[in-house]
Amino acid sequence: MVLGATLSVLLIFGENLRLLCTTRPSIAAVCRDLDINCVQFNRYMSGHSFPKPNILQKMCDYFRVDARIYTLPLTSDDIEALKSGGDLRSMNFQTRSRLGFVDYLDMGGDVVPNRDTIPDGVHSFWRRSFLDPEKYLRTLVSIKTVDGVRVFRGKELISLFSATERLRGNVTTRDYRGVMIKSSAGYNFPMLNAPPSHLFAVTFVSHNLVGSRYRAGFHAIGQEESLGRKRMVRSVLEILPQDTSSILAAARLCRSRLVEDELPYVVRDLITPPLREF
Repeated sequence: MVLGATLSVLLIFGENLRLLCTTRPSIAAVCRDLDINCVQFNRYMSGHSFPKPNILQKMCDYFRVDARIYTLPLTSDDIEALKSGGDLRSMNFQTRSRLGFVDYLDMGGDVVPNRDTIPDGVHSFWRRSFLDPEKYLRTLVSIKTVDGVRVFRGKELISLFSATERLRGNVTTRDYRGVMIKSSAGYNFPMLNAPPSHLFAVTFVSHNLVGSRYRAGFHAIGQEESLGRKRMVRSVLEILPQDTSSILAAARLCRSRLVEDELPYVVRDLITPPLREF
């Protein structure tokens, strides 16, 4: 297993190095600039050898990349950026590789929500409980823009869920993360819980703004059918004022299940009607 992983890294690094050399006049020029023996340099490109740390740093500075060229393949866009004088040392390769599917989804339209409609910051999701239809939950979510992609992260208190849903060990919160994608009907928030649950869910909210800061929709989880448990409920995204008092007030309502009378009247009107199922 270790040998296979090592060979994979060697091959990725060798191919990356070959691509990087296309940004320079010739391989001979690269070897001369870096003061590296051509035979040894070819061993790096063929995946037969790793450079020592000081040599690797020298290469990274020369090509304007970082040490992640060991493990993450460069793309044609990366190479074009370097040829145009770009600097990939400031880019998050891991974020780019994991969120690159947003580019794949972009079939001629803008799928990234505008920050004017849903701004970066801390906001909240309201939803009906899956297990108890008479109770409601509120969670805070942090939304930000990373490399042109809208991403979010939130936490749910494990104490709000049934015993069978709680994680093993001394864990009090369940972390979830996802991206925001715009469609013709509204905004979609696909998300994944952190291990060990790894539960996939998606929230949809409408383009239409209710009041000054509410968007209504639904929340669905990817789970097998279970007697007495729903897999889709109404939800509301609330855009919060970005001041400490507003965020703290919202956080206090995230610590327990809420009954209908505890909901703001706008949220109550949007979230309490039964969800129509087809």
